[in-house]
Amino acid sequence: MKISISDVLKEYLDNDNVLFHYTKLRTGIENILKDRKLKFGDISKFSDLREKIFIQPMFVPTPNGFTTDINKINDIDKQVTNQIENYKCLCFCTNKQIVEGVDVNSYVYLLNRVLPQEMEIIKILKGYQKDRMWDQYSDGFEGFCFVFDKSIFIDDIEKNLSYKIINQGNVNYSEDPRHQLSLLNLNEVSEKEADDNLKQKFFVKHYDYKEENEYRILIKSQKGNDDFIDVSKSMKAVIVGPSFPEIYYNVVKEKLYELNSIRNCNNVKLLKYYMTRVGDSIEEVELSQSYKS
Repeated sequence: MKISISDVLKEYLDNDNVLFHYTKLRTGIENILKDRKLKFGDISKFSDLREKIFIQPMFVPTPNGFTTDINKINDIDKQVTNQIENYKCLCFCTNKQIVEGVDVNSYVYLLNRVLPQEMEIIKILKGYQKDRMWDQYSDGFEGFCFVFDKSIFIDDIEKNLSYKIINQGNVNYSEDPRHQLSLLNLNEVSEKEADDNLKQKFFVKHYDYKEENEYRILIKSQKGNDDFIDVSKSMKAVIVGPSFPEIYYNVVKEKLYELNSIRNCNNVKLLKYYMTRVGDSIEEVELSQSYKS
């Protein structure tokens, strides 16, 4: 669906240095806007059941069958399980560039090369224009899509001594995203190797999710910890969904006033996503005026 958007907002949103995070109405107001923090999610609470199942290793037999000591298999399985419980993740959508039918992100990733100059970008699949994400993660179009400056966001995590980024990047999509460990040299598999294998596994999902164009940031923490990152510097915009309840506008504006008053950089924009029979549009809401539909 084509979307109507001003040139100013297009430059602001349609680039490769933005991250989009969909969330529910209550979470957006009470946590992200009020506390200006984003919570790292537990892997065990991921909504994708197949991903939770396949993150556990599936041991591939050798030509001679399962000849390895079963106790060794159990040890490796336990190691991986223990590691899973210590990982936390933040998930975002990103913009995807399309060039003559080619997915630029996959092109650069798979072929490890830059785009030829003669190949012109003809389409951008926008990270904020995803109906399923609005529906599933944003209270059926009533919630939020928060927009973050990617460089500032990652820099803030790296400056936080409590966290270390284990891995980050775009998720790759596969028809068979299972976590396979060969039994051929299993006796040589160390905890570190199992851990390294796992770090990559968090960045593979089933092909049916490819339209999310997901970007993940993975950290390692302690089981049971609530881990947050401050977003007061990295937040660029707050997009409210097409069905956002008008009664909450003043609350959102108040929180953005407070945030903008303490920032030394550009103010956070409040944007409204419209969905109509003639097409979609995004418009900026003036914070100095009462919202009128």
